[in-house]
Amino acid sequence: MISILSVYIFGCIVSLFLCIFDNKSKVGFIFLFFYFFIFSIVSRFSDYGVDFLVYRDSLYIPISIMIDNFYYVKEFLYWFFSRSIFVLTSSEAFTFIIIDMLFLSFLAYILYKKNVSLLFGFLFLLFFCSILGFLNVYRQFLATILIFCFSCLLIETGYIKRSFVFLLSLFLHNVAILFFPLIFLGSKKNKVNTLYFIFSSLVVMALTILFSDTKSQTDSAGVFGSNIFLFILFVLFLIILLLDKFRISQKNINKYIVCIYVLILSLVSSVLMGEAQVKRIAMIGLIFYLYYIYMSIDSTFLKYERIFLKLILVFFVLFPFFISSSLRSFLLL
Repeated sequence: MISILSVYIFGCIVSLFLCIFDNKSKVGFIFLFFYFFIFSIVSRFSDYGVDFLVYRDSLYIPISIMIDNFYYVKEFLYWFFSRSIFVLTSSEAFTFIIIDMLFLSFLAYILYKKNVSLLFGFLFLLFFCSILGFLNVYRQFLATILIFCFSCLLIETGYIKRSFVFLLSLFLHNVAILFFPLIFLGSKKNKVNTLYFIFSSLVVMALTILFSDTKSQTDSAGVFGSNIFLFILFVLFLIILLLDKFRISQKNINKYIVCIYVLILSLVSSVLMGEAQVKRIAMIGLIFYLYYIYMSIDSTFLKYERIFLKLILVFFVLFPFFISSSLRSFLLL
């Protein structure tokens, strides 16, 4: 039987190939779709991570019982939806494959429509933050796709569409509320939007203080300490500045607002909240930073410079699996 590790290694090889022959064609994204599909099938017919067992077991809880428990109601979109699919399929594996492909297909479609090169689609899934989510902290992974879309990919889209995507992410995983202020970023800059962004950012920071005593007892991203996550965020922010040659303009201002917001939010959370919450926020933020680094490389440098920098980026994405046996263990499920 094909293992998760073998499919992951295949994705790594394809990524190295795309460093030289990257493209944005429809055929390329159809190939990405089938890679996502194969990764999903192999993963869902393998063993589950410890936290993933919660999602498996929840499939057997009737919605009538979930309705009486606020834990399920506050993030009803995932719990009710997954249960409904399970009732139709009577299969754990097929239930998760259907959910996987709904979200990964949406991601691939948005990447294609926004003219993002194929390589980033592979890097998104191969990045350790995504692997941890896909194979363990599942709801966070699904919510991250939507948070990433309304915060980065759809930032030039109208408020109604982005607000809809935000609401979907919120009812998948309530961590999305911390990224709500990014809704007010966009191509149209005015005083009202700026005030909304500032006010909502202050509200979010106040919420972190209000819920500072609500510290998660489980740490699903225990492969690295929260300080390591914060350090990586800071280093990647400096790399983004270097790639842009420290030039901040009207054209890239949204990128820096998002990066600085994530950095401040992570720092505030590190002081007020638990280890698990800090990592949760940082893992989502790292996806943003990976995207911005990739787009800076793809749009700023000459061909051979792009190839060299993309190769470095691929090795950065893969490096955590070389140094962490805990991460590698997920690929050996």
